[in-house]
Amino acid sequence: MAIVTTSCSKDNLPSQEPTPETSKPSVMNFDPTEITFSSAKLMASITDNGGENVTKRGFLISSTPITEPSITCGEELSCGDGSGDFTATVKELKGSTKYYYVSYAKNENGYGFSSISSFTTLEDPNKVSDNASIVLQKLELVSIDFSLAGFDNGGTKYPYRMSYKISIDVKEYTSFEKAGFKIDTSTWSFNNVTQDGLYVADMATYSNSSTISVSVSSYGTYVNGKEYVGNTETLSATYKSGDSGNTGGESGNITSKAAEYTSAKYVSSDNDYMYITCSSLVSHLNIYGLTIYKSGSSYYWKDFDQVKHYVQPGSYSNKVYYYDSYISGKTIKTAYVYVSFRFSAF
Repeated sequence: MAIVTTSCSKDNLPSQEPTPETSKPSVMNFDPTEITFSSAKLMASITDNGGENVTKRGFLISSTPITEPSITCGEELSCGDGSGDFTATVKELKGSTKYYYVSYAKNENGYGFSSISSFTTLEDPNKVSDNASIVLQKLELVSIDFSLAGFDNGGTKYPYRMSYKISIDVKEYTSFEKAGFKIDTSTWSFNNVTQDGLYVADMATYSNSSTISVSVSSYGTYVNGKEYVGNTETLSATYKSGDSGNTGGESGNITSKAAEYTSAKYVSSDNDYMYITCSSLVSHLNIYGLTIYKSGSSYYWKDFDQVKHYVQPGSYSNKVYYYDSYISGKTIKTAYVYVSFRFSAF
């Protein structure tokens, strides 16, 4: 019986090339650029594709801190595929806000992530304060008047006019491009809103009716272009002739009635009626008389310049206007208007 033995060595085995190992991609961030109050440009680079083609890459961004990078750790910004550098501009960010982000790349072995980076946006120049407001104050009735000749308003004459004051209280004025008020569909804005506080406007509403009402709302425009509409106040008043007096307005503290007797006289140094303002005033007072107002316990009447002249019940006579004409600094003419009337307490 024969026994045959053979031997083999490693050198006699067929040669084999080792299979190269693959891995997830490696990616790193660069510092962001072009940071504004609402946008920023993010940049990253794939430093190693892990031996496989990169099929997806991009960024994940969040306004809350990222503790562990993952594909769900923030809002995704996809940047296509392939190796090398890539960028993305993120928009619609909030001003003065810190954002956190990571870059990522994906191959057949999965996702690779960068370290966590962050940046802070600039302050929004159009930022609107949460405390910004325009508050309309209670409307203040000044007077309600009647004129047979009519009060002119844009070329149309009305027999009744209600004068009143509108006040608004502005808070955080830098949040507003315009601040004012609104009556019906018309808006008014103050040109000098340079600080917080009260702003007052003298207004008048005209009517063919002896009862006048007005509704006013605070109104403005934010610096970001959005509209502001605040609270609303309403004022009403009724004109009544004779001794019944005029009452109206929410405050109810102003009453008025026609003077019982009114006489006006024009006097000139040379009896020349060249002063149209004087002669017109005298003619108006003699035809229509004037109105006496009562506020609390005080009585007054108002001249054509809306200046209040305080008086007591009884007879009244006074020089109201005077006008001088000059040549070479010398007075050559002087004109006066005297007003007389009487009224009883009401």
